[in-house]
Amino acid sequence: MPPLTGSGILHQYSTAGFRIPLPVPRSRVLLSARGARRVKSKLLAATQLFCYADFVVYEGKGFYSVTQAELQNSFYGLRLDMDKFSEAMYLAELTERSCPAWTEPAP
Repeated sequence: MPPLTGSGILHQYSTAGFRIPLPVPRSRVLLSARGARRVKSKLLAATQLFCYADFVVYEGKGFYSVTQAELQNSFYGLRLDMDKFSEAMYLAELTERSCPAWTEPAP
């Protein structure tokens, strides 16, 4: 299967992966970026909270794995001001609840 490309804002991450919208309109997809939290990782800058980036992913066994990521905007100012950060987290949670998870369409 060819790799998918898409852009999105990372608004939640955990040890299992992180969620961003991908090429599928009005949905969110769980992505996995192995080693993205390491200091020397090429994916470190693009996988920070509230970063807008272009992603190249391929489909694995039930998940998508990030192979490349290019940072477009880091929105670093959101992380410096607590009021802005809390409002951004509120909007991220609202997006999480209102935007359904993408599932593979039935053939």
